[in-house]
Amino acid sequence: TMNPKKAPFVDERVRRAIARAINRQQFVDLVYGGDAQANGLVHWPVGSYALTPEELETTYQPFDLAEAKQLVEAVGGITIKMMYPSNTSIQEHGSHLSIFIEQMRAAGIEIDHQPQEFSNWVTNYHDLAYDSSLALNQVYETPELPLLFHTTNGPFGDKTYIQGLGDAEIDAAVAKANTSLDPDVRKQNVHDAQRLIYEKDPMYLPLVSAFQYIAYSKRLRNIPTGVGTTAYSLSSYWLDA
Repeated sequence: TMNPKKAPFVDERVRRAIARAINRQQFVDLVYGGDAQANGLVHWPVGSYALTPEELETTYQPFDLAEAKQLVEAVGGITIKMMYPSNTSIQEHGSHLSIFIEQMRAAGIEIDHQPQEFSNWVTNYHDLAYDSSLALNQVYETPELPLLFHTTNGPFGDKTYIQGLGDAEIDAAVAKANTSLDPDVRKQNVHDAQRLIYEKDPMYLPLVSAFQYIAYSKRLRNIPTGVGTTAYSLSSYWLDA
């Protein structure tokens, strides 16, 4: 997560350099032994709302170390302040951290480390008191929240955690996607919103989501599938008699 109100992330070339330096396949291979898949702006577990792996890899978020190095040189070098929780193993955070640092270093991007106790990290994340942050992965049930990350007022509409680029065109595209009711139209609008955000060099770059192999009894009902709007109503689950 890059705070687009803070230097150097106000420069789209810096955001693009970081994006091009990320090799998601390395996370898939080294952290999960191949049991994961690269995420786009809308994570792949959400299904067909996500852009295809081929489109992401070739067009919108390719790993291109040569381009990353060229961008670093073009802006006169890049050093970023990055906070992260120093005391958590949630979602294999430590493994992601070390790989991310090495990927940035390979592109010539230096990191000013800001490790923090988990509670302090959460507070600073909520209050937008950071330049950049390596955040923990979440699983989302719909494309709504992932798209809202890129809007002016953030995912909850109150300018907490993450603020987008402050781009009116992005705000309108996300609102259109999130208020479309026809399934096919909604899917197309979600795809269009992602492509627009990529064109403007996003400030929020998901990494990967792991495959999960969980068996549920057919009698088990009302299981929440991820963070999203139904989390407020799905407060319990039960077994059929």
